[in-house]
Amino acid sequence: AAGNDLWRSAGVLINKAASVEIYRYPDIISDMAGGALPYWYDARGNANHVYGQHILAAGTVAWTANGVVVSTTAGQIQVEPTGFYNSVTSELFLFYINKNTDQNQWGVYGQKLNSAGARQWTSSGKALVAMNTQERGIVNACITDSGAVVTFFEKPLGDAINARVRAIRINNSGLPVWSPSVVTMCSALSSKDDLRTCINPFQQVIAAWQDMRSDPDGDIYLQDINSNGSLGPLPAPLGVISGFVYEADGITPMSGAIIVTYDSLNVAVANDTTLVPGRFNVNVSPGVYHELFSKAGYYDTSLSNLAVVVNETTHVSMNMTIIPIIPGTIEGLVYDADGVTPLADVIVDTYDPLDQLVAIDTTNSSGIYSLFVPPGLYNESFTKTGYTPLSTADFRVGPDSVTHISVLMNPTGGCHYVIGDANGSNTFTGLDVTYTVRYFKGGPAPAYSCECTPGNTWYVSGDVNGSCSFTGLDVTYMVRYFKGGAGPIPCPSCPPTP
Repeated sequence: AAGNDLWRSAGVLINKAASVEIYRYPDIISDMAGGALPYWYDARGNANHVYGQHILAAGTVAWTANGVVVSTTAGQIQVEPTGFYNSVTSELFLFYINKNTDQNQWGVYGQKLNSAGARQWTSSGKALVAMNTQERGIVNACITDSGAVVTFFEKPLGDAINARVRAIRINNSGLPVWSPSVVTMCSALSSKDDLRTCINPFQQVIAAWQDMRSDPDGDIYLQDINSNGSLGPLPAPLGVISGFVYEADGITPMSGAIIVTYDSLNVAVANDTTLVPGRFNVNVSPGVYHELFSKAGYYDTSLSNLAVVVNETTHVSMNMTIIPIIPGTIEGLVYDADGVTPLADVIVDTYDPLDQLVAIDTTNSSGIYSLFVPPGLYNESFTKTGYTPLSTADFRVGPDSVTHISVLMNPTGGCHYVIGDANGSNTFTGLDVTYTVRYFKGGPAPAYSCECTPGNTWYVSGDVNGSCSFTGLDVTYMVRYFKGGAGPIPCPSCPPTP
């Protein structure tokens, strides 16, 4: 403020690289923190390239000496840069004409440099308009809430004089927003020069240029383009509701929050979604509004009595609280193959649908295990030395509820049963005949089953005629046995093991 030198009295040297030509069209942008970001193009190495640099508030050079080049692609050159600096993300955006070395192909390219000066849109830059034999020139760029609008002149194929005014809107990743991606702002073919642009509070980009369509000395023409890529006059006077959404701590910005704005009749009139750094903007007519804030996994919240005045901004701020996840409970019982004896020391692994392990428990002396897990789908596997591993199908666990699981595990080394013991009494008596008859009439199933052969699980204890199946013929065989007939014969593929 006193007019004293803050940096070296001779100035700060930002580029001393040897070049066969003078340095072309340097420009500079404030970093909003006492420093600046110059950019330019020069012909070091006999080829024009665009460079950027960051000078800190102390006057020191922050990036690579002599500037960071926007493209390292061989056989291409870059000229006529323009740019802007996003002080929130500490990123420098540069846009320029990209040519081949024969200078008979032209494209509109961009590059994003982060706070360390590293190229973010590949080492070749981002092709907003790919190179071809249409001549393009005089690039301008305006920063928007979520990216940029880039304007330029474009001449038809084979026309070296007349040009149109064209525009493309991109997001912060350099991807096009409009469809089609490039929009014509002025279709009148004429000799044009000195393209300039600005952006108003309604996110409209306004372009002005010298135009020789009617006067060889040149007239001045203007055109605007709306944020959706349409052309048109300014909208009716509006006001703006602008704000930030944070996590419950009131510090951490929240992206992805949806804000719906309602008028006094509770009609939704506008909406927006927060991006980094948690900012949103809606344009509405003058009046009183309320807004609903929502995001999956968070409690909805609202603001009321938001007065909006023409051409003014109503500032708001909202903190959102995450909804706590109420776990559910898995309670299970693991039995031996007889369905009666509990199994202790069984390891129970619980997996989510992506087969990621989420919980482990071990059964107690009563064969019981219990787990707390977030609501969702799960499956479980059971392992114990001396027993065949077992897995369940997917099952659902609800919040603040109990899901019961009960499984039987078979000892390894065969099927453990008493032949003819259909009712699970561990003996073969006339009661098993009665039980089997009831089963084939729709009664309860036998108490024991076993896998025999692999992939085939059935009631092996009921097979007394050695057929490796359990049918009505086994009833006949049982009756004959108790009347003095031949003894029971197990399935030869899976005889009972101790």
